[in-house]
Amino acid sequence: SMRVCGECLEGRKDFVRIGEDGDGGYVMCESALKTASQGFSIGINGKDSWGSHLSVDYHMHVGQYDCTTHQTDFAKSGKKISGKKQPRVPKCERNSFDREHYEGKCNTTFFPLCVKANAPELLPGFSDPEKFVSVGEMIEKASQSGDSDMLLKIDAEGGEWHVFGDIEESVLKRFRMLAVEFHHFGAERWRC
Repeated sequence: SMRVCGECLEGRKDFVRIGEDGDGGYVMCESALKTASQGFSIGINGKDSWGSHLSVDYHMHVGQYDCTTHQTDFAKSGKKISGKKQPRVPKCERNSFDREHYEGKCNTTFFPLCVKANAPELLPGFSDPEKFVSVGEMIEKASQSGDSDMLLKIDAEGGEWHVFGDIEESVLKRFRMLAVEFHHFGAERWRC
C-alpha cells in the first residue's frame, strides 16, 4: 500500500488537496506549499489543475511539461502516428465551476517536453529524443542555482518508474515535496 513518506509540520490537519477533486488532484502539506519557491508539473496532457491551483492560490511560478498530444501517443509505440497535433497549452483553471477565480491569473510556463530517465537506453524508441529531458535538466534551465524549496508533481503514465529509478539524489534534494501518480503496478515492463 502507499503511504506518506514523512509528516506535515502541522500533522494531518496540514493536508490540503491541490488540483481537481478527482484525477489531477494531489494531497500535500499546506505548510510546505506556503514557503515553496516554484513548482514543476510533469505530464499534464493539456490540463493542469495542480499547476493552476499552486500558481494562483499560492502565488508561485509553475513550469508545465508534456510533449504528447493525448495519452494514446504512448500506447502507439513503434507505430507511425498520422495527423499528429501539437501538445496543448493548458487553460488556467482548477475545475470548470471556478474558472472566473483562475482565468488570466496563472503564472505558468508551458514546455512541450517530456520527462526521461538519465539513461538513454530507457528513452521510448518511437520518440523524438530532443523532446525528452531529465528532471535535472528541467530544473537546471528553470530554477535559481541552489534553490531547494521547489515542488514536483509527476504523472508520466508509467514513465515515472524509470525516472525515479535513475534520478540523482542531489536533484531530489532540491524539492521540498513530491507528488507522484504511479501507474502499472505489477507490470513487468515498468520494473526498475
